[in-house]
Amino acid sequence: MDDDSVEQQLRDVRNRQHILKALLLGVESWPEVLRIMSDSADASAALIALQSRFGIDQVQAISMADIQFRRVPRLERGRIRDELLGLTAEIDRLQTLPSSRPGIVQGIAEAKRGKMGE
Repeated sequence: MDDDSVEQQLRDVRNRQHILKALLLGVESWPEVLRIMSDSADASAALIALQSRFGIDQVQAISMADIQFRRVPRLERGRIRDELLGLTAEIDRLQTLPSSRPGIVQGIAEAKRGKMGE
């Protein structure tokens, strides 16, 4: 894999992870999310209130506001958690690839430690 491909995959996985964190928080706190949504004067106010209450950014607040109630059951929450764990493992894997910039830095550091130990 080339640097650009690995870096793009890493960005994509991190973006998905970012959204899933908000989705999981939203489905686990759905009564509060619903209360905030229904108490807000409009969609913009609801997004601001979600951001403030949960310490999330605008992209995450939009994702949280768009949660469908079919995602609330325990089984769906488990699926979101499982996907989040899988994405974390994929990020770790991509970061250790020699063609990834963090992987290159890690490889250089390991090589330096090896030479110093000789």
